[in-house]
Amino acid sequence: MLAERAVLGFRTLRPRFCSLYERPFWRHERYWKVPSVLYLALFNGTPFKPAIWRLLGVRMGHRVFDDGCRILERTLTQVGDDCALNADSILQAHEHVPAHTQWRGNPAVALTTDAACRGKP
Repeated sequence: MLAERAVLGFRTLRPRFCSLYERPFWRHERYWKVPSVLYLALFNGTPFKPAIWRLLGVRMGHRVFDDGCRILERTLTQVGDDCALNADSILQAHEHVPAHTQWRGNPAVALTTDAACRGKP
């Protein structure tokens, strides 16, 4: 965690608009590859996991339960209040999920209230 923050000069990454073939893209991309996040699995299901995500740059809401989620673009991702992140789920930036909705599956689909009660997508 400290290595990643030191490499970034204790700043956060900012969204950029550039081509995959431009040098700024690769300078930006390398920061996501710096840290090993294997140690995060030790904190799955504990109240410490959201706090660690905050230290890594994720804008994490209150009362979040994380049972083993992976977040790839940490400084570009925001998780709201009262969320539950399932084990082996992956969050990426560039998506918006409306509040008070439930999603399931791969690819994720929104559940209706009837389907959520029955446990079926």
